[in-house]
Amino acid sequence: MSEKQREGTLEKNRLDDFGLRELIFVDANIFIDSLHLSVMKRLKIKNIATRDSDFERVRDITIWSP
Repeated sequence: MSEKQREGTLEKNRLDDFGLRELIFVDANIFIDSLHLSVMKRLKIKNIATRDSDFERVRDITIWSP
């Protein structure tokens, strides 16, 4: 195993040890949802096609489930 591969494995283990892998995933999803909503607001878009139930909490948009 190369040194670079070992460093990647160590980093992955550190994230898993502290439960941070899931936290990073959740934070990334919150950021992406916020970005979508921000663009929708700026462009006055009121409809979104998504399976993401988090958008159900947002007032004034219509959700279309594909």
